[in-house]
Amino acid sequence: MKTFLLEIRTPDKCVLRKNVEFLAVPAYEGQLGVLPGHINCIARLRSGKVRFRAEHGSHSVIISEGYMEVLPDRATVLAESAEPWVDIPE
Repeated sequence: MKTFLLEIRTPDKCVLRKNVEFLAVPAYEGQLGVLPGHINCIARLRSGKVRFRAEHGSHSVIISEGYMEVLPDRATVLAESAEPWVDIPE
């Protein structure tokens, strides 16, 4: 399957740098999905869950507001804060 590079960055560090198959982000216009080869775009992001699918399953990261730049071979999410999503058992 085709992949593209996803980077999630905060002012302090690179939280994630991984090749992914699919990405979904909480844009102000609604959920925005990204696949390999996506056209160039810049989107303003709301606080929420960034979801992505990689080689070993689906994963999520919680972000604060920010921006995303998409190029055909990469997507870069810039946010004030970002933390891996952890499911809390009931």
